[in-house]
Amino acid sequence: MEPKLWINKIKFSDNSIIHFDNDDIVVLVGPNNAGKSATLKEASNYLISPKTPKKVVKSISFSKIGTSSDVINFVESISIKEYRSNPEPYYSGLGYGIYKPHIENWWDDIDNGISGLASVFVKYLHCCDQSYQL
Repeated sequence: MEPKLWINKIKFSDNSIIHFDNDDIVVLVGPNNAGKSATLKEASNYLISPKTPKKVVKSISFSKIGTSSDVINFVESISIKEYRSNPEPYYSGLGYGIYKPHIENWWDDIDNGISGLASVFVKYLHCCDQSYQL
């Protein structure tokens, strides 16, 4: 099974709450400085570590499909596998290097963030990296 991770609930600083299903497609629309980019950035940072300071988002809860073995198989399928000084392999790819034993710990405890796995599941585009077409 291909692992999947998604936001199932966001609580904003004004105490409004939005719930999501695993197959939802979400579009953030609003005027400048409404908090669209801040929401995306804070959600991405929250996934890495819930202790990250936030201004727009008060809390986020995540859901997942798949086991830690599924995640290891997925990461292995998209990575270069290397053996260094440790007995378990490292998986390297664009923007990440993950030691295999950490995958299971992060995946099994997503409430505390998935740290290095976030770069496998999330890509945050800074506004300067986005291309616009008129």
